[in-house]
Order: sequence, then structure tokens, then C-alpha cells
Amino acid sequence: MKFNMRFLTYLIFLLPFFVSAQLVDIDSIENKGHIVLLLHPTESNIKNFCWLVDTGFIDIDSLTIMGVCYKYDNYDFSKSIDYVKNNDIGFVKFVEVNDSLGQDEIFKKNACTDDFEKLFDVSDGVIFTGGDDLPPYVYGEQTSLLTSNSNTLRHFFELSFLYHLAGAWENERELPLMNKKKDYVVWAICLGMQTMNVALGGTLVQDIPSQLYSCNTVEDVLKLNNDENHKNYYNRLHPEQGYDGGTFHRIKFTGESFAKKIADKTSKSEPYVYSYHHQCVGKIGKGLQVVATSMDGKVPEMIASTKYKNFTGFQFHFEYKYLYSGDSTHKLYWDGKQNITTFSFVRNVGTLNFYKGLWKYFSTLINGKKD
Repeated sequence: MKFNMRFLTYLIFLLPFFVSAQLVDIDSIENKGHIVLLLHPTESNIKNFCWLVDTGFIDIDSLTIMGVCYKYDNYDFSKSIDYVKNNDIGFVKFVEVNDSLGQDEIFKKNACTDDFEKLFDVSDGVIFTGGDDLPPYVYGEQTSLLTSNSNTLRHFFELSFLYHLAGAWENERELPLMNKKKDYVVWAICLGMQTMNVALGGTLVQDIPSQLYSCNTVEDVLKLNNDENHKNYYNRLHPEQGYDGGTFHRIKFTGESFAKKIADKTSKSEPYVYSYHHQCVGKIGKGLQVVATSMDGKVPEMIASTKYKNFTGFQFHFEYKYLYSGDSTHKLYWDGKQNITTFSFVRNVGTLNFYKGLWKYFSTLINGKKD
């Protein structure tokens, strides 16, 4: 009994160490191998990117995915840390940023500036992920009744990080971080693209159906053709049927880009993409250009920097495991005979190779290889 009590005391003593084993101090991060920062590293995001690495879709030498956990984000990142620890995933680490910032500090030097610089200096690239709507007051507009924001401080943090990376500084003697490494890779997905645009002075359309297509009801939206739908509104009518919230539509490219080259190689010059959003880029931010749109040209689908070649935003998703996996149960619609899943749709319309090509290109950029 005495031995068991000592052993139990020992385990209790070590418990904090095991819980924080994957959490590293920002000042102790070593610039070894290739480090990719992952903002807002929820358990779901971690699972998706681990799957992409494990399957070889992301193929980066000596990769470390560094999840950046913002202390004032309302997500409980201990879930992500526990998932990595319990599954013995060695290439994923986490770092916590503890400094706070307010609305009036987003677009200037602030308490997080040193954190942004340290993270930038030790990494090769960063991925900004999806989420809920930005608060419209950060881009100078009033809030629509259809806008839904539940994580304001996360938005402040990510807006400020993107501003520090490539924004137009109020003090012109200060330079964006990317001036130090102009080939640094910034990829921003869905909300990430919208945040990218706002961080550089742009605005958003707060609701696509009502503002761009004059739809006031779900039934109105469902009358639109597939290429005008950017979210699956059918599940708003019949949530009991369990249909996915996203949908597929085609995009078109406005000029030459790496994504267009990838699409052309797959013989799908107007590829289908997976869309799950009701807002989009409005006025384009400073130093950005639209490189892909919806088929009618109303919704920007990709934006890119005119100054930094690897600074790119994607309105569509291509990081979700269920887009690639045949065991997906995510249902899109009933075709009269069977439920069509996200994976079966991707496979049938040839989008899978386009998505794989995007991750291959991302891997090439991080690895530092030439085309």
C-alpha cells in the first residue's frame, strides 16, 4: 500500500508535464526542419491536417505543424493537445500566445507584435482556417441581422497577425514582416481569406443570398442554380435528413495563376469546389487581386497579393478529410436513387485531382523546391 501511494503521488506530480508535453514556449521554438503554423488549431483542424500528412497529400520534409493557440480564443485547445498526445503524433506541437489586444489595437503595433515576429521568424508558412463571421465594425460597417460572430477575440488576433504579415502600416517606417522573407507562404481558407482581405483594408458582403441575389427566403435560394449556391440551404428546410452544410459549385479563373495551371493539368479548367459560407469578399484590400470568381463573377473565390507571390486566400475548402475519404458519410443530396456524399461527388466530377494538386504545390513551396 505504501508503494502504491508513492507511485500515485509520482503520477500526480508528473500529470501537468504530460498534459503540457506538446505545448512549447514561444521563445524555445527552434528553427529546425520545416515549421508550418496552424492558426485556430481545433481538434477537427488537427485531425484534417494530420490525415493529409499521413496520406501523403501534404508531403513536406522534416515537418512540424505548430498549432498557435490564442489564450483569449473561446475554443478549449486542451482537446487538441489531448488528441495529439493520446495518438502519439510527434510532428504536431502547440504554442500559446498570452498577450491580449483590443479593437483599437488591431491595425498597429500592439502587445502581440513580438509574438507575431517570433512565430514568423521560426516558420516557413502559416495556414489560417475557417470559422464564424468577422464583426463588421472592424471593416467600418454596421452589423447585419444575418451576421453571426461568437469568437471576437480570435478575430482580433488573426486580423492583427495578417496585418503584421502584409498590411499597410500606419507608421510607414515600419515594414510588413513579409518584407524579410518575401517567399514566406500564407494560405488562408474560407474565413481566413475574408480575414486576409479585411486585414489589408477590404470589406465583406455580409450575406450572399440577400445582398447579391435578392433572396429573402430559403426557398428563394433553392431556386438558384448550383453555381449560385455557396452553402447547402436544403438542410435548413429538412435538418432531420442530415444533409451536409456545404455544397459544390464551379469557379473560373480571371488570369494566370498556380491554381489555374493545376486545374488545366487535370483537364478541369473550371473545377468544382466545396463551398460552405454565406459571406464573401466585398471591396478588395490594398495590394490584393482577385484570381478566381464564381461563374457569374459575383463572388471572389481566390485572392492573392500583388507583392508577395505566396500570399493567397481561398474562399472554398480543400482541407477536410471527408472530401478525400471513401468512408465519408457527409450527404449532399438525394439523386432519386441514393444519397450522394461529398467524396462521391468530388470523385465523379474530377475535383479530387485539383485538390491534391493544391496540396502538392503547397508542399513544394514549403520544401523550397523549384517548379
